[in-house]
Amino acid sequence: KERSRLYYVDSQFIDFMEHMGDFYNFTHMAIWTRKEMLLPKRSSTLFHRICSFLFRKRYLNTEHLAFIARGTAKFTGEEKHSYFIAQFEYDDFISNEEKSIDNEGTEGYKESKPFLALFTDDKKMAALSIVPSPDLDVWVSQKFKLTNEEKGIKQFVYKDKELVSGKLIEEEWNKMGKPMKLRELNDCIYNTLCSGKQYDVLDNNCLHFVRDLWKVTLADPPTYEDCISKFSEELVT
Repeated sequence: KERSRLYYVDSQFIDFMEHMGDFYNFTHMAIWTRKEMLLPKRSSTLFHRICSFLFRKRYLNTEHLAFIARGTAKFTGEEKHSYFIAQFEYDDFISNEEKSIDNEGTEGYKESKPFLALFTDDKKMAALSIVPSPDLDVWVSQKFKLTNEEKGIKQFVYKDKELVSGKLIEEEWNKMGKPMKLRELNDCIYNTLCSGKQYDVLDNNCLHFVRDLWKVTLADPPTYEDCISKFSEELVT
């Protein structure tokens, strides 16, 4: 069996995919989640950030969120899937301009690493790409689902070091507003409210990032507002 790979979505990769025919249409998306302890990182404002973290209850979120889009293509009559992974983490800086994705450093913040999405045709590898250790589980965030599912029941993608199911499970996904090719989808990550700003654990984090992408790609924006309101209430309570 051919070994699956994880690719950085830079301009060279996008050009290569387009040259090969750009077969994948991205039609569905989801927000995947893993556990994370949010701790202030920059020592220059450590005391201030610890105080903010302790007393602003709405930010007591111990989950890392990643945006996942599912692409579909047919090869020799067989339907195959790919996964586009975009996540906003410590030391990331998302430029306002897509052309900076190939820079070794990002203009505007010299210490940052280039912000790049990931691409793979392997669901397990997509799940592993958002965890620092294979011991951590990955599940679908119910806060960003359009269906009314029983509260408190986790829909795992990856659990106990194993993929829960390699099959296509439609209940894991939300339909996007329109099909997108790789370049168009990738352009979306450089046009959110997080663009042009450094990652900040309180004010510019993974939640803000996936929330913007979710709104941009979703088929029904009014439902988005309802879900975000529900999400905010759960953080406060």
